Amino acid sequence: MSSLWIVVIGVVVIYFAYNYYAKRIDRTVIQSDASRVTPARMYMDGADFMPTSRFVLYGYHFKSIAAAGPIVGVITAANLWGWFARTSSRSAAGRAWPRRSGARASIAGSR
Repeated sequence: MSSLWIVVIGVVVIYFAYNYYAKRIDRTVIQSDASRVTPARMYMDGADFMPTSRFVLYGYHFKSIAAAGPIVGVITAANLWGWFARTSSRSAAGRAWPRRSGARASIAGSR
């Protein structure tokens, strides 16, 4: 089976899962209703709760996700590799990189 078929099957599964499962969750769990009052209209105080355009709301949502990236990335890297990842390796401690073995080592050593 070529990898193209795997990609096509994956796209079809994701498409159907997104369209049908998301609609089912919306209908049974979230139970959204367009006539229901949102918190922005219910608690409108002019400062914290204000109705806004969906395009402005999308911009705020994207800004919140993008702003967390540099913070979360550094914390994840520090947790995975430590604060001094390069200085704790053998090469940074003053030792040479490990020698090559096999055919490449003999070619590199003859130069």
